[in-house]
Amino acid sequence: MPMAPPSIGQPTTTAARPTMATMTTPGRLWWLEKGATYQFSAKSMIREDAAHADEDPNRYEVYWGYRAGDWPISAPSELSGWWGMPVSGISVRTSPGSYTSYSTTFTMPSDKLVLYLFGLKKWATVEREVDFDFDDLQLRKCRWAADSVTPPPPPPPPACTYVVKRGDTLSGIAKHHHTTVKALAKANGIKNPSLIYPKQVLSVPCVMPKGK
Repeated sequence: MPMAPPSIGQPTTTAARPTMATMTTPGRLWWLEKGATYQFSAKSMIREDAAHADEDPNRYEVYWGYRAGDWPISAPSELSGWWGMPVSGISVRTSPGSYTSYSTTFTMPSDKLVLYLFGLKKWATVEREVDFDFDDLQLRKCRWAADSVTPPPPPPPPACTYVVKRGDTLSGIAKHHHTTVKALAKANGIKNPSLIYPKQVLSVPCVMPKGK
C-alpha cells in the first residue's frame, strides 16, 4: 500500500510521489447494522489514452475504502481503512478490455458509512489521461445459514409392565414380548436371569393386541 497518501484531487502530472489519479464521489450509506458482516463487491478496469508498453505494467493501483460515519473526507489518510483491488492489465481507452471482479467481507464499523473507490499512480507522468472504471458495485449484509442442529435421537419404544406369575420364566416372558432374555435382564437390572419372583414387576416391550 502506498505510504503518505496525497490529498484528493492532486494532479498526477506534478507530484513526485504516489499520486491520486481519481476518486469517485463518496457513496453515503445509512441504516446499516453495526457489527454485522457485509460483503462488498465491484468490477474495475483501467484505461489509458494510448498504449505504453515500455512502462511498468503495474504503474496504477486501484483501491476501495470507507470512513465510518457520514462525513466525507479530504484525504485518503482520513479513511477508516482502504484496500487494494486487483485489476487485469491496462487497456487503451478506445479498445477497453474486460472488467476484473473483486469481492471481500468485512465487519460493519458503524450504522453509517461513506464508501470510496479511487486509483493511484506510482509516479507523476506529464500529460497523461487515465480512466478508472468501476461497475456493478454491491454492498450486502451476509445472511449466514442457521447453525446445523443435531436432531434428537428417536424416542425409545413404549414400555409396558408385566407382573411375574408363579411358573413364569424370564425366557418365556421374553418370547411373549418379542425380545430377548439379555434385553429384559438389562432393562430390569436382573443379574441372574434364572431368578425371578412372583409379583415381581418387570419393564417389558408393549405387545400389540392381535388383529391391530
